[in-house]
Amino acid sequence: MQVIWIILASWALLGVDGSCTYMGLKTGFEDWSCPANYRLPQAHEYNLVSSCTGGHSTNSWRLGFGYSPTGVFETHHCGCNWNPSWCGYPSILTMWSGGSTGSGCGDFGQIHACVYVPPPAPPPPPPTTITATTVTVTTVTVTSKTVTATSTTLTTTISRTYTSSSTTSSSTYTNTTTSTSTASSTYTDTNTSTSSTTSTSSSTTYTTTSSTT
Repeated sequence: MQVIWIILASWALLGVDGSCTYMGLKTGFEDWSCPANYRLPQAHEYNLVSSCTGGHSTNSWRLGFGYSPTGVFETHHCGCNWNPSWCGYPSILTMWSGGSTGSGCGDFGQIHACVYVPPPAPPPPPPTTITATTVTVTTVTVTSKTVTATSTTLTTTISRTYTSSSTTSSSTYTNTTTSTSTASSTYTDTNTSTSSTTSTSSSTTYTTTSSTT
């Protein structure tokens, strides 16, 4: 538990609490830039940097937090609360705990603390179009059947016998007639069936959006 309190106290001293970061005491000719995703506070944002003093005590006459209306240090500001005509170094726009603001002379260091600025939300993904393809399946089935009747041969025989007689002689003869007939037939039965199946699809376009609060 003691280790946790030591870590928290160290963070408070260094100004590492997520909302601001302590950058040191800076005069008007030093570097007042901020790291990525950070900027200088504005005049109404004292509470955002009040925990990032680096262990220093602020007062309404000398030591305060440097601020900027644009978030970037003003390099052409002259004059200060205790010497309006002094312009040896760029003066530092300064704010104090009571809500008052003024200018610190550039040869006297002020607290350089930066406030955290969340990165912009990523752009929403582009619209996504999903298109289904229409597929038509046609099935054709052809069945062919050939039937051949068996040939049939029909033979007909007719016999006639004649007898002639007289007082002196007699004779007999036979007349035979034969007829043959053949029958044969062939036919083809073709059956064709067609089936068609169509799957119907639709094309839908939707847009995914995201927002950051």
